[in-house]
Amino acid sequence: MGDSFVIAIDFGTAFSGYAFNITKGEEESQPYLPKWGKEYGFDSPKTPTCILFNKDEKCLSFGYEAKMTYKEMSGEEAKKHYYFEDFKMALYSKKLSSNLNIKAANGKSMKALKVFSESLRFLKEEALRTISRNTEGKIFLPSDFTWVLTVPAIWDPSAKQFMREAAMQAGIITEGDEEKLVMALEPEAASIWCKKLPSDGFISEKHNAESLDQFPGTQYIVVDCGGGTIDITVHEVLGGGGLKERHKVSGNDLGGQTVDRKFKQFLREIFPEGIWDEYEQKSPGAAQRIMYDFTNLKQVDKDVQIGCPFALGILAKEKTGSENFVQSDLGASWDGDFIKISKDKMRSFYDESLQVLCPFRAQEAILRGAVEFGRNPDVVASRKSSYTYGFAVCEKFDESKHNKDKKFTAKGVEMSRDIFRKLVKEGEDLGSEDTREFLCSSARPDQKQMKLRFFRSLRKDPVYVDEWGVEEVGSFIVDMTGGGKVKLEIDFGSTEITATGTNQLNGEKQTVKLDFMTTDRECVIDDDDEEDPVSVESKTPKH
Repeated sequence: MGDSFVIAIDFGTAFSGYAFNITKGEEESQPYLPKWGKEYGFDSPKTPTCILFNKDEKCLSFGYEAKMTYKEMSGEEAKKHYYFEDFKMALYSKKLSSNLNIKAANGKSMKALKVFSESLRFLKEEALRTISRNTEGKIFLPSDFTWVLTVPAIWDPSAKQFMREAAMQAGIITEGDEEKLVMALEPEAASIWCKKLPSDGFISEKHNAESLDQFPGTQYIVVDCGGGTIDITVHEVLGGGGLKERHKVSGNDLGGQTVDRKFKQFLREIFPEGIWDEYEQKSPGAAQRIMYDFTNLKQVDKDVQIGCPFALGILAKEKTGSENFVQSDLGASWDGDFIKISKDKMRSFYDESLQVLCPFRAQEAILRGAVEFGRNPDVVASRKSSYTYGFAVCEKFDESKHNKDKKFTAKGVEMSRDIFRKLVKEGEDLGSEDTREFLCSSARPDQKQMKLRFFRSLRKDPVYVDEWGVEEVGSFIVDMTGGGKVKLEIDFGSTEITATGTNQLNGEKQTVKLDFMTTDRECVIDDDDEEDPVSVESKTPKH
C-alpha cells in the first residue's frame, strides 16, 4: 500500500481508543497504542466511552476526565450538564435517521449525530497530537492518513452510514475524500490480530509451545464480547495467509453492560420501591459513582461491598422509617455505610452473558487488528452475505409468471411492478472485490434521474419486494441526464456496500450514494404520477 500511515479508532460501547502505524512501505512494526487514565491512577489501552457537555451543548471532556468530572459534581451542577455513556447502543438494531435524539443522564436529549461526532473529534485530535509528539513536532493533517473505524459486524448498514456521517462532521474525512475512511468489522479486526499471536498470547487451560495453526484450511471461531454487543465469526485460513468467512456473522446485544443493567435492576429491588430511581434523578453524578465502583468489582469472584452515599441512606430511611432498609432476602445486606453483596448474587448477574475465551490484553486486539486491516484490507479475502440483496424493478407483464394485481400500464405497455431483482443471495461467498454489474435505461427520453429502491431478506429467493420477510433498506439515485444507459457497479465484498455509475454515452463516472438511513426527504423522479418502469440488464458478477 506504499506509505502505511494508518490511524484506527475503536469506538466501543464501554471503552474507546486509537492506535496508529506510521512506518514506511511494507516495513513490519507493532501498532502504537497510548495508555489512558494515568492522572487518575489507571493504566489502560482504552478510555471509557463517556462524553460531557455543558448546558450550551459545548463538549467539555471525553473518557476518564468526563467520567471523573461528572461523578464528582454536586446534584444541582450535574443536572445542568449533558453526560452520555453507553450511547453507542442507540445504533443497535434499528433503522436510523440523522435526526435521532438520545437522552443524557440529566434526562434531557441531544442530537445523537453531535454526541458521536464530538466523541470522534476528540479521539481524532488526541491521535494527531500523540503522533506529533512522537515525530518531533511535525504537524499532520487528517488527510495524511488512512482512517479505520471499527463497527460491530451485526450492525445494520444504516448504522455504518451514521458513523460515516459522524466521522465527516468530526473532520476525519471531507467531501471527495471519503475513501480515506474504511470500516473494519470488530470481530474481523480481532481475528486478524489473533492470527498473528503466538500460543502464549492466549489465556487457555492448556499451554503448549505451538502457535496458532497458520496452515491453509485451518478454521477457528472468534468471539468478540464487548460492552454492548457480542459478535461471533468463523474464519478459515487461505493459501497466502488470507481469511475466508465460513459462516455469516451472528451475535446479540448481551455484552458486558448487560451485567451493569442487572446490577442496576438489583438496586431497584433491594431498596424500597422508587428509591433508586428518585436518587438517580436527584443525584445523577453520585449514582454514576456507584455504577463506577461496581464496574471495578466485576473483576473479582467473592463477596463484595459497595459504599452507600449518605443522601441515599437518608432517602431510604425516610421511606421505610427503619435503619435496616435493604431487603436482605435478595442476596444483599446492610452493614452501616456499606451494602454487602454475596458472591453467588454477583455471579447471577452474568447468567445471560458469559465470556468463554479470552486472549491476553483482549482490549487491544481489535485496535491492533484494525491497524493491520488499514494496511491491507484484502486480508479478509471472502465474506458470507448476511442477507439476500436486490432492488425493485418492473418487467413486461407475463400472465404465466406474474400476479394480476401487480399489473399496470405505462405508455401503452402492460407491465408488472415490485419485482425483486436479486443481486446477492443470503449465505453467498463474496470476495473482497466482489461487485455486481447491471445496465439502467431511461423509461422516457426526458427522464433526468432514476431512484432505485434497495431491499434485503433472509429468504434466498423472494419474488416481489412487498412479500413477507422483505424489507426496504435504502435507495440510490442514478443521474440519467442525456439519456442512454448507465452501468451500475455495486460492491458487496467490503465492509460497506458502495456503488458507482458510469454513463455509457460519455464514459463519465459518478459516485452513487446509497442512503440506508431514514429521511424526511423523498426524491421525486419526475412530476408525472404515472409509474416509470426501471429497466435493467443483469451482467456477470465481477470478481
